[in-house]
Amino acid sequence: EIHKHSNTSFDIVMPSEIGGYSVTEIGDAAFKDCYKLTSIIIPDSVTTIGENAFYRCESLTDITIPDGVTTIGNAAFELCTRLKSITIPDSVTAIGDAAFEDCIHLTSIIIPDGVTTIGNSAFRDCSGLTSITIPSSVTTIGENAFDNDIVIYCKKGSYAKSYALKNGLSYRIYE
Repeated sequence: EIHKHSNTSFDIVMPSEIGGYSVTEIGDAAFKDCYKLTSIIIPDSVTTIGENAFYRCESLTDITIPDGVTTIGNAAFELCTRLKSITIPDSVTAIGDAAFEDCIHLTSIIIPDGVTTIGNSAFRDCSGLTSITIPSSVTTIGENAFDNDIVIYCKKGSYAKSYALKNGLSYRIYE
């Protein structure tokens, strides 16, 4: 587990092993406030991205979360204001509260079929995100998860459709 990284270099390649131990978690606040971090390569050994792990990494533009990660912690990428796109693998089941809040340049995200929970304010104030496709696997969406001007693409009879109706959000049905 990596707890705190003081390096403010532009690019980081995380090792899959440190001192003979497998790196399985990016700990809470591990890269918090690494303002100059532009990219990071996360090894496949990582299964958890902790709370505030990349909080306010303002220069981070893209990230690919490796297969095997199951949890994206609360505020993990909050205030990553230059983050444009993120790839979430099928292994992720939970997106924490405020996980991507205030990622104002985020324009593209795919929620994979394995996700069951989207936390409170998960995508709040992501002004560049105009639509999102939510699979039928999602059964819980927290309060204020999205801005009011987003269009939710969902399946007929899905929890996402019910959420959109309850919260006055636009939605489109896909098959």
